[in-house]
Amino acid sequence: MRISSLLISCLIILISISCIRTEKSKYPKGHLKHILKYKGGKLHGEQIWYYETGKVQSIYNYSNGVLEGPAVTFGLNGKKSKEMNYKFGKLDGLVTEYTNSGVVLSKTNYSKGMKNGDFTYYYATGKPKVKGFFFNDLYDGEWLYFDQLGVIIGKGYFDKGNGKVQSWHQNGSPKPDIIYENNEPVDDFIFDESFD
Repeated sequence: MRISSLLISCLIILISISCIRTEKSKYPKGHLKHILKYKGGKLHGEQIWYYETGKVQSIYNYSNGVLEGPAVTFGLNGKKSKEMNYKFGKLDGLVTEYTNSGVVLSKTNYSKGMKNGDFTYYYATGKPKVKGFFFNDLYDGEWLYFDQLGVIIGKGYFDKGNGKVQSWHQNGSPKPDIIYENNEPVDDFIFDESFD
């Protein structure tokens, strides 16, 4: 008799832990604020947050309270603002950011929550503005800077966050080099995006 009672109690506990509970919350005006799913008291599965307008703000996936899998955020206009992926609670893989009009703004590779790999930042036209490489969140290797026509107007050379950027005026004469230490320029300067 005691064994069957114990088995029934364990079965009830197991069922209650494995069940997914959905929680919905609303803004004062009645639109959904979020739809959250829990398993064993922890966020689990697809989680959706909304703007007060009722449009989706973000969708994240969790596994037992930890971010896991694809995630996406949206602007107030309903267009994607960011796509990313999580592994064990940290960014992992390609992160793509978009402008308000939906054009790709940047692509950054992550590994274990740190920028690692190729990076590209784009003009609103979709042409590359900056191309480089990260190693554990630090600039590394050759970085290229482009004008809106795709002409290289600057080059950076980095070794784990330390290095320099060389750029040129439109007439081809060199500008002063910008020296970097630990991903920061050594001297204060005004970044001239036109490089002219």
